[in-house]
Amino acid sequence: MLEKVVMGFPGIMKVFGAVFLMLLVVGVPVRGIQREVDSLSKKTTGYDGFIDQLITDGAGNIDRACIIPRDGGSLLSSSDHPHALHMTVEERLEIAEALRDNSWSSIETEGLFVEGQKYIFLGVDEDGIFKGLKIGPGGGGVIGEPSNAAIVVVHTSSSSFFTMVQVNIVLGQVVEAMKSQGL
Repeated sequence: MLEKVVMGFPGIMKVFGAVFLMLLVVGVPVRGIQREVDSLSKKTTGYDGFIDQLITDGAGNIDRACIIPRDGGSLLSSSDHPHALHMTVEERLEIAEALRDNSWSSIETEGLFVEGQKYIFLGVDEDGIFKGLKIGPGGGGVIGEPSNAAIVVVHTSSSSFFTMVQVNIVLGQVVEAMKSQGL
């Protein structure tokens, strides 16, 4: 009995091998994967794909984000994105002008405003990365970083130092990806 099982194994492997080769030649598995990739790329076109990446890579630390042009005008990311950070035109322009002129004195004295909420301005570094912290109910913080043609602003509901560091790392990775694409 054992001899029949052992002798039959190579025959079974030949059948499985032939079926696998046929599927590979026909392209059945590849077509299935390609449909998933096409579906994903349709969902994440333009700047909204970077918002999705921030939310995913932020692992719960980033809850909202937006991408604005360096001149602060219109939004580059969609305002109807489920994780959109809804900044007013005035808020976007104030950040863009401060970044362009390297003059943050108004924001330092009056505060950093995002979605109508005042954040204490924590500062800006030599790369233009700026941070704000909300004191009081709701807490949270905002961090922004410029790319070649845009400014990415993210919000976190936690104001802990550890969370802000993690958010800063994820934001930096996304901005580098944007820069590598000339954005």
